[in-house]
Parts: sequence; structure tokens; C-alpha cells
Amino acid sequence: MANDNPIYYWDSCVFLAAVDAEQDRVPVIEALLDECESGKVTIVTSHLSITEVCFAKEEKTGGKLSKQTADRILVFWDSSSPIKTAEVDEIIARNAQTLIRLLLGRGRALKPADAIHLATAKTWGVTEFHTYDQKLFRCEQIMGFKIYHPHVGQMQLFPPAGSPLKLAPSDRKCWRSLIPAILPASRPMMRPTRRSR
Repeated sequence: MANDNPIYYWDSCVFLAAVDAEQDRVPVIEALLDECESGKVTIVTSHLSITEVCFAKEEKTGGKLSKQTADRILVFWDSSSPIKTAEVDEIIARNAQTLIRLLLGRGRALKPADAIHLATAKTWGVTEFHTYDQKLFRCEQIMGFKIYHPHVGQMQLFPPAGSPLKLAPSDRKCWRSLIPAILPASRPMMRPTRRSR
């Protein structure tokens, strides 16, 4: 049975906003992660995000690494995370290259990493692309999907129980259990974040 729930692609800056605990953005991110965990939506990102989300702003400016920050980062890629990660294969790489050249021909610059994110989202046939990078909004017409800031229909007042983004270290261990969804065979390569038993 096919899953008709929306598929949201998250640019790496969405994860960075969570890691940096940006107060105006974390409640929305929390709510979306809760919807993902409950199976209402699917959130996909590229394996590239694992590399891009590697430190918090405070670590870069302070020059000192924090285990607490490392834990906040690792929870997104943990085997119990509801986030799906998509491989960067040759097709995605070539599509990203084509996109960069297409935009260059229109007098616009696009960074290779951004092109990979957009090409991955296109390959996955996402419903929406979520980013805080305003420059990517101009790509909406070319890509054929909506590009928005992360948003939810109805905001929750408090973070979900067990959320790794809560400030208390004991609450940041892992996501609640998620039954893995069976994706249609037509989907491109993806590493499921939770192993089947």
C-alpha cells in the first residue's frame, strides 16, 4: 500500500537551526519531527547533510567543541531517528550539475551543495522543500515543487516527550520508537534510518 503522506525535504540549515537552538525556529522543527515520528509526514535529506551539520555556531565562534552539541547532532543520524537519508548517486550529481549550469545561463549562481540538495529533492518527488536559505526560493519554478520555511498546520505549545532538542541532557538521548514505513519500490536509493527486526 502506497504512503500518500507528504514528503518534506530538509536542507541542512534546518538541522543547524535545531542544533543552534534558535528559539524562533525550534518549536516548528520539533512539531515537524513529531509528525514525522508519528507517520503523518516523511522527512528526507541528503547524506550530504551529515557532513554539513557538523558544529554549532557557539563552537565555531568559541573555538571549543562540546559533547552536548555532538549529542544533539548525532541524534539526527541515529538508527532510531525518523529522518530518512538519501544517497548522492551519479544521477543526482549529474542533475545537480545541470541545475548549476541552467541557473548560470540565467545569470544566477548556485552552490554545488545547494544543487545536490535540490536535485535529491527532485529525484524523491517531494511535496515541499524546507529551507531557511532565502536564495533557494528563486528555484521553486524551475524545480517544480514548493520551497518554504519549515511550517506546520497547527503548532504545539510544548516539545514532544523524549525530544532530543529539549535543553535537559537526559531528554536528548534518542527519538521515540518509530515503525519503519515501507516505501514504494520505485523510490531511488535510500538508507533507512531504522533497521527492521
